[in-house]
Amino acid sequence: MVILSEEVRVGRLEGLRALRDVLAGKIEHGPQGEKQVDQTAALSRQLRDTLKEIADLEKSLPKASVVDDLASRRRERNSPAGDATTAGSVPE
Repeated sequence: MVILSEEVRVGRLEGLRALRDVLAGKIEHGPQGEKQVDQTAALSRQLRDTLKEIADLEKSLPKASVVDDLASRRRERNSPAGDATTAGSVPE
């Protein structure tokens, strides 16, 4: 389970990745009705900005070794799906 407030303390990239997951969850499971359109649009803009920032940071990182890449994929694969949407919610 990823907790946004903890990941932000680890580092910028980790915090942005956790934020990405929270934003995506909010968009998928967000409010219904009239507020949905405005809030989804705002969250979508924030998600795009976050994704761009992640991509920019990842470009500046040194290339990972094959072992690092496999370990990262294993961590992602073993993470329970959907936990990031409930972890460390963003205030509305």
